[in-house]
Amino acid sequence: MSPSPFQLRCALLVLAAVTRAAVASYDDIAGYTPVSDVVEHSELDLDMQELEEGADLQTDAGFAAAYTAYSVGGNSEKTDSIRTIQGFSTGAQEKLSGEKWFDVYEAYWGSTDYADQFTSGACNGTEQFDDASVETRAEGCVKGAQYQNVWMYVIHELEDAIEDCDIGNLNANDGGPHAWDEGWGFYAGSLEGTEGTGDGVMLYALAEKRCENFATCTADDDGSDITGTAQVNSDMLELYKEGQVYLLDGDCGAAGDVKDKIIDLMGVPLVQGMLRYFYNADPEAGDGGDKAAAELWAFSAAMLPRINECDEEVATLVRANTDIASADAPMSEGYVFLKEQLESVYSCMGISCSQVGGLVIGESTTYYDGFEPCGDSDSGLSQIALGFIIAAGAVVLAVGLGCFYRSRKNKEKMKAAMESDLGGFGASKSVGTL
Repeated sequence: MSPSPFQLRCALLVLAAVTRAAVASYDDIAGYTPVSDVVEHSELDLDMQELEEGADLQTDAGFAAAYTAYSVGGNSEKTDSIRTIQGFSTGAQEKLSGEKWFDVYEAYWGSTDYADQFTSGACNGTEQFDDASVETRAEGCVKGAQYQNVWMYVIHELEDAIEDCDIGNLNANDGGPHAWDEGWGFYAGSLEGTEGTGDGVMLYALAEKRCENFATCTADDDGSDITGTAQVNSDMLELYKEGQVYLLDGDCGAAGDVKDKIIDLMGVPLVQGMLRYFYNADPEAGDGGDKAAAELWAFSAAMLPRINECDEEVATLVRANTDIASADAPMSEGYVFLKEQLESVYSCMGISCSQVGGLVIGESTTYYDGFEPCGDSDSGLSQIALGFIIAAGAVVLAVGLGCFYRSRKNKEKMKAAMESDLGGFGASKSVGTL
């Protein structure tokens, strides 16, 4: 008999405990126990914090400080140099080329340093941000760094871990397990502490914020879906732990499957960000303004290549309504319509309606009008396809019933005829026997 999912999870936890006992361990980062030293990696978030503080000033001096934190850094040391957020993008051609999702993003934007072009442009007021307001620049500078530079590099670390595993490099200090640890270090950052406070500035913190906006928290505190840890982070943590065990055990295929699930999950907070600003930037719904329009574009730009990979028409529509350079932006076609279009590619992007949730009003669990969670189809079929199946089923049923009644009627006629014939034969026989 095959083991149940619960038995498999228990076995993994036991294996994890045995594995960790056999290798060195380090202080937890947001609940995850690395098997290698990634402290310096996690402290890249201190550069991000300085970047954010500078950009928030919305002054020339502030933007200069933000760009220095982004391009020069100083808080995350490598063996012989300083790690920078900018370097995640400017060094991408050498390090990331050939990796599935980086190639998709490069093809969409037409450049290997697309993330740096966005972020540097916003920080410096150049490229697409040359005529932008300081509010727009501030949002682009911070969120470009977070959700384009860092987001893609986390994916790179996961891909690197699997590549190391495939060639047999399972050394915890510099092989697959180390790259895996780096991925979590960059995803969460040092400011999250050992358990994950949600007070950081990296991707982990975004998921924590959005779970309150979309009622997708774990409800640990009081049973409310807007309290507790983000379900995305809770699921992500378990996947990282499982992947770590598989890598240490040399099970590259299983680790690769976990990697794909993590990458899909990483899209959920970004989609939630898009949806939130679909509403806020819509002149007919939210408060609008440069800040909302800039956040709308920052989140959308981070997901557009993936949306385009699923449906080019949806991506074109989203970009026309969100790009700060578009005449149709922001949200000329309305948040309800755009929400429906985005939901149409959830399944393709490996995410679900329940993972995304719906936008709630303030600190309540009441959804904005038109922003209730969509419904997941267990079969994965579209409503149109389902309608065809139901209609076809009705036709088959009608035909079947017709055939059944016709067959029954024919049988009754045959029975009556046979009884008539047998009746005459029976009377003659009865007379003969007497």
